[in-house]
Amino acid sequence: MAQDSPDIWTQSAQQFQQTLGENWTKALESMRNMDLGAGAAALVNPEVKQPEISFSPEKLKELQQQYMTEAASLWSQGLKGAAPHSDDKRFCAQAWDANPAAAFSASTYLLNSRTLMGMADAVQADDKTRARIRFAVEQLTAAAAPSNFMAFNAEAQKKAIDTNGDGMYSFPELTVAYPDMTEEVFTTLDASGDGLLDATEVAAGVEAGTIV
Repeated sequence: MAQDSPDIWTQSAQQFQQTLGENWTKALESMRNMDLGAGAAALVNPEVKQPEISFSPEKLKELQQQYMTEAASLWSQGLKGAAPHSDDKRFCAQAWDANPAAAFSASTYLLNSRTLMGMADAVQADDKTRARIRFAVEQLTAAAAPSNFMAFNAEAQKKAIDTNGDGMYSFPELTVAYPDMTEEVFTTLDASGDGLLDATEVAAGVEAGTIV
């Protein structure tokens, strides 16, 4: 089994790099195909065309290298079980740091947001088109923030579930937020066997789909 470990890690690294490459390609295509209002305008005036979007090759290359480096660093932290801390006011509460899965989700979101904004800045177009693209990216990334969704918002979960404020979650507390929670599932997730779940155990249950 030990002899297979290097091969497993090599395959994981290759898959990770492939995923990054695919994500980068999809982001570029989404930016190029972004609807900047031309679709609606064409209904009134068929001669209106979508502005062509191109990017500065130098800025794009630099941005891609930065994205790959930061994404690899996040992946490495995740393998070590370390929760990346964020200074963003949406994710800086202690509840995020205490929940590695939520912290990783927030850091990944911030990296993707920075990268998309960098792509917007790398667009070669007139000022009006660049402003529209930047505005659209800002709206999209703001709406996609993990803090907007209860399932990913560690701080909101803590306030809603941890009713006595002790930082741990009992079975009755969890059933308030997750009515379908059963004692069998709770016991399975309770690795310490103390009748309480911490933020990491809850996050593991959510990620595995046992807590829904």
